[in-house]
Amino acid sequence: MSREESDSNTGDEAEGKAAAAAPAAKRKAKRIIVGLVVLLILAAGSLGYWMLFVRGKVTTDDARFSGRMVDVSPQVPGQIDKVLVKEGDWVQKGQLLFTLDKSSLEAHVAEAKAAVATASVGVDLARDQMEKAVHGPRKAEIAASRATEQRLAAQLDLAKSNWERSQNLFSQNASTKAVLDRSRAEYDSAKAAHQQALQGLRLLEQGTRSEDIDAAHTAVKIAEAKVAQARASLDAALVAVGHTSVAAPFDGVVVRRWLEPGSATAPGRSVLTVFDPSTLRIDANIEEKNLHDVDVGDKVDIDVDAYPDLHLAGEVSQILQATNSEFSLIPAEGVSGTFIKVAQRIPLRVTILNPPNDLLLGPGLSVELTIHIDSGPASRPTAAMADQ
Repeated sequence: MSREESDSNTGDEAEGKAAAAAPAAKRKAKRIIVGLVVLLILAAGSLGYWMLFVRGKVTTDDARFSGRMVDVSPQVPGQIDKVLVKEGDWVQKGQLLFTLDKSSLEAHVAEAKAAVATASVGVDLARDQMEKAVHGPRKAEIAASRATEQRLAAQLDLAKSNWERSQNLFSQNASTKAVLDRSRAEYDSAKAAHQQALQGLRLLEQGTRSEDIDAAHTAVKIAEAKVAQARASLDAALVAVGHTSVAAPFDGVVVRRWLEPGSATAPGRSVLTVFDPSTLRIDANIEEKNLHDVDVGDKVDIDVDAYPDLHLAGEVSQILQATNSEFSLIPAEGVSGTFIKVAQRIPLRVTILNPPNDLLLGPGLSVELTIHIDSGPASRPTAAMADQ
């Protein structure tokens, strides 16, 4: 084969290969274009979704209904006598909820009244003694004391004569030692009694000393203090009896009945739990990265898990200035010195603008929130504004 024929064949093969590669290149370019179009559509869709559903909003499902809920317990210990309401009952402020057995407390009241009466008698006696100390002994008292002294002096003379006679008889062996000892004891006793009566007569004749008057005044004050103490105990006993009847602290619904009649209770131990529906709110938590976007007054869309078709409106009423981890029983800082960064949660409260009254909405029900940032009456100042 000549060179010319060989070159001709080579050219034909090249042209065939080029013709075959052209459709493949077109298909590849088409796939690239289709891919770019899909990516542009996805980007446009993502941008549209962000613009419509994400931009200007903060969402959280860490939220639940809350409100004023009080555990009602007695202020005095005792045994429950009657529980006058059941779970689900609507109660009004001041309505009697339950009573305690007050028999033992009434016994304390009677005891306190007796203590007041006894202390009052002690005051009267102390005042009589003070009157005697201030005005001195009466003439009749001095005369009676003198008569007593004279009578005991006569008894002393008689006892002395008997003792001397017993001594003479004993020295003459006409009496026994027992008779002598008995006469000596009678003489010593009569002598002591006469000395005491004589001392009392002299004190009465001298009159009352200043220190005795001061002591009498002090005794009156002590007696009056005992009366005040007894009356305070009586008042406390009467108050305790009054606390055996426990009323509702506000209008609300009984959501839990913890104890039944006959159960023993004490201050701080719950008997009933009452919820105030008028205070229904939402307690939620948001991530700390969203804190700068949310402000008090921002509008909130509320979706209730228990009622999928229910959509409520609300607004942020309060943002608390402490993260939930600060109130955790287990500290966030590890004792080993290691550190793991965890996104903190900021608690906030949402006021419900249109709470329904015909649905069973209560504390603990889960909700999902969508907060529309910068929708409140005034937006939060930026860092640049704060520096100015």
